[in-house]
Amino acid sequence: MVRWSLYGLVHDRSTVTGGIVEDVEHLLDDSRAGYAWNSFQKSEVGWGGLRTDFSDRLGGLSVPTLLVHRARDRAVPLAWARRARDRIPDCELEVFPDCGHVPPRERPGEFARVVGRFLAR
Repeated sequence: MVRWSLYGLVHDRSTVTGGIVEDVEHLLDDSRAGYAWNSFQKSEVGWGGLRTDFSDRLGGLSVPTLLVHRARDRAVPLAWARRARDRIPDCELEVFPDCGHVPPRERPGEFARVVGRFLAR
């Protein structure tokens, strides 16, 4: 069931390895993580999308910011990431084509290079 659920988050199903499945199963075994996840789902995720919107406060960020997003994300549209980039004063947006909702897991090498380059500047 965990593997099947993860398939909905990735672009390339072959990236759902036994290790990732085990990591998620381990998190699900932790009652605190399960409580936090369920609480988030109940309070933040509705039929119309996410309920809390802090986008009007993004202009107040005073630190360099990196947003990493995928080109076609059903959960969080790319348009939202672009609007956030435009509102945050010192912001970079890196878009991964052919990638799922979890770039650090699906494209770890590319993700590490992007974050490393950002931190080096």
